[in-house]
Amino acid sequence: MFQTITFIQDQTQDMLQLIFQRKYGTYSFTTTCAGYQVSVESHIVNVTGQLVTLHVDWNTIQIEVRDEATNQLLPTATILITASAYSLTVNWVSPSYTWTTNGFMSYTFATSSSEYSSRTVTLSVTVNTTLITLYLGKGAIPIRVQECVSGDAV
Repeated sequence: MFQTITFIQDQTQDMLQLIFQRKYGTYSFTTTCAGYQVSVESHIVNVTGQLVTLHVDWNTIQIEVRDEATNQLLPTATILITASAYSLTVNWVSPSYTWTTNGFMSYTFATSSSEYSSRTVTLSVTVNTTLITLYLGKGAIPIRVQECVSGDAV
């Protein structure tokens, strides 16, 4: 027999009361925390003072790469994502890439795509981050002026 408890940070005491009243059994825990995926786990509770560990994973974040002049999604791109003790290279085809973070912190995104200038930005990923849009631009065409006879730059 399963007893379902929704574990929400403000309702911790309600769940503990059931267990402290020695209503032992198998409990289904639904854990919801801002910035994390909803998690459902079942645990057998049969001893007062037993530790029940609930696991959660960070929410996924959509990453897209757009042309900064037209705001159009780029068909392909490569992104090197780095942070403290973290590195991931992503090669993908648009419209977006679903990324699971390594926690809430600052990440550096080094982005490149053919026919575009590479760009590096550092962004903070917070509990509220759901979409990261990276922009690339086409590089300026270098123009050099030189003298016709000598070829020296003017």
